[in-house]
Amino acid sequence: MKVLHYISDFSLPSETFIYDLINNLEKSNNSQNWIITHRRHLEHERPFEKTIIIKTHLFNKILHKVGDYHGYKMNKHEEVHDVINAIQPNIIHSHFGPNGIRMNNLLINYGFNIPQVVSFHGMDVNTLPHYRRGYLKYIQSLGEQNNVYFTSPSYFLMNKIIKLGIPPNKIFLLKNSFNPSFLENKKTNYFRHGDVFKILNVGRLETVKGQIYLIEAFSIFSNHYPNSKLTIIGQGSLEQKLKQKAKVLGVENKIIFLGRVPHQKMPKIIADHDLYVQPSIVNEKGEEESFSVSTLEAMAIGLPVIASKVGGLQELVKNNGGSLVNPENSEELANEMCAIEKKISKSIYENNRNKVIELYSPERITDDMISIYTEILQKHNSNHVYQNI
Repeated sequence: MKVLHYISDFSLPSETFIYDLINNLEKSNNSQNWIITHRRHLEHERPFEKTIIIKTHLFNKILHKVGDYHGYKMNKHEEVHDVINAIQPNIIHSHFGPNGIRMNNLLINYGFNIPQVVSFHGMDVNTLPHYRRGYLKYIQSLGEQNNVYFTSPSYFLMNKIIKLGIPPNKIFLLKNSFNPSFLENKKTNYFRHGDVFKILNVGRLETVKGQIYLIEAFSIFSNHYPNSKLTIIGQGSLEQKLKQKAKVLGVENKIIFLGRVPHQKMPKIIADHDLYVQPSIVNEKGEEESFSVSTLEAMAIGLPVIASKVGGLQELVKNNGGSLVNPENSEELANEMCAIEKKISKSIYENNRNKVIELYSPERITDDMISIYTEILQKHNSNHVYQNI
């Protein structure tokens, strides 16, 4: 099976799950994979040999930002057309809604009757339909195409996709997974009362991630258990505001801001902590977590997790032994942190990890993806004739 993936930016720091999925598919014996992208990122950290870079013009980027129809067309049609003809894929997999729209326009333009999978990931469902002119109309048009299908990482996001007008029978549940390296770094240094209690959070330093409430909760928790540290990993526009908040609350010496950390270093860093907290909220644009891969990675290592009751984050945490608290409630979060510190044990670490490995292992999610491709191909004539223009 030949699969051509299309993603405009490959691979952004926060999109490890896309890289891992494609890499795992390539390592399996069931598919050959290629990537078309316009902008290549982290090439040395996340290598993928069969990546084809087709650059776009600035004018096309501007149109895309304002939401003009032409912003959903790929600028260099002939180059992409030639790649498709050369590879002759059985299926095309576009990651994120806007990329699905662009690819669909190109396939129609050249008469390619190739099945396409469009993977939604969050902002392309939560925010773009409300803030980008014309986007909703083109997503609904995608849903009307006989050769286009969709994936969602959670039931929460799937319900939102259906509300956009996509037929339910065209949507597949495809959970995110974690890099196989997280299986090799099981937590072994278990916390005992009296040790330094190490708390971790990973995510963009933006409003939707809710780190401001974590810092407030940590200031309360550190009064209960002074021998504690909080590590925050990530970059974003709120970095200085968060550091100032820590200073005002008098906990700046107990909070470490590590900035961006290469993904291959994350398993060992996570394993060196005792609790993972994801205090996400719903921001002013309606954006909220559709899944949270960083939370999944912490659970795969074996950390107990506290998370907010928002979006798809609830499904992940509630079904796998984690704790849920109301968003934007620092006191409730602090109380739950205190409760976990008192009851934490080796069995809690191991039970949570075993559940996550069973449901979200790279092998299982790769098999699920192959099954989705196979089911779609069975519905379509895969013997498409590729012709030069």
